[in-house]
Amino acid sequence: TNLLRALKFGLDALLAAQAPNGGWPQGFNGPADANAPVKKPTLPADWPRVWPAVNYTGYYTLNDGNLRSVCRVLLRAHELTGDERYMDAVKRLGDFLILAQCPEPQAGWAQQYNLKMEPAWARKFEPPCVSPLESLSALNTLNDIWLATGDEKYRAPYDSALAWIEKSRLPDGGYARFMELHTNEPLYFVKDTYELTKDDSNLPTHYGFKMADLQEDIDKFKETTQISREEQLAKKAAPETPRAWLSKAKGAAKKVVTALRDQNKEGVWTNNNLIEAGLIVKHLEAMASYVEPAK
Repeated sequence: TNLLRALKFGLDALLAAQAPNGGWPQGFNGPADANAPVKKPTLPADWPRVWPAVNYTGYYTLNDGNLRSVCRVLLRAHELTGDERYMDAVKRLGDFLILAQCPEPQAGWAQQYNLKMEPAWARKFEPPCVSPLESLSALNTLNDIWLATGDEKYRAPYDSALAWIEKSRLPDGGYARFMELHTNEPLYFVKDTYELTKDDSNLPTHYGFKMADLQEDIDKFKETTQISREEQLAKKAAPETPRAWLSKAKGAAKKVVTALRDQNKEGVWTNNNLIEAGLIVKHLEAMASYVEPAK
């Protein structure tokens, strides 16, 4: 069918875009360079304090949970098809996260790395840094990969990364999105001018430069790691009884009604007459969750 052809096309492109080190770029621009180097990150002694307007779309990117989303897609593809290419890509992704952990004493992960594996600028409010939020996302991704494979090597970064994250906690109990390379001091921006600063008194309002509730997610991860692999897998497993499946379908019913109501005559969803991929994904996920129990 057309849907299956489109799905295969997208998944094949995703596999082709995986770099030799196991990472993915911020945006797709064709197959990965097979000759790209595989090396551990280094923290540059100096870096531009003013946004250099770089083209960052080819950088290895963890920002906004990018790699965890990729991991989930690949795991689901393997579950549905049994194609070992997807599991191989998941393992290589885990190897990339192990490789990309920054050196002590900042044993977390950057938002993005340039092709020399240095933390680098992306948008004008995303400086080279080590990031507590992206580091926690990396840990959760590694845990997903450990659950899928049972390979203990994917758990090796847990202790050092958690120690760095919690060492970076601010006096008010929250966390900054960006911790400066080498000094491990929080970095912020000035509203309107986007001047890089260590003063948090006049922040832009469109971005989470400070995160008051990240500790809750850190504690949740720590609790999860105390649970055996078997118990974690049992919690993630699909329902086993018709009644449990029915409960899952009922949980998605309201979202399905909204999706059907808002779908236009062409079968898509728009925002102010513009087709929006995020809305399409949101509504298709709701409908898939609803019809899966019938299968």
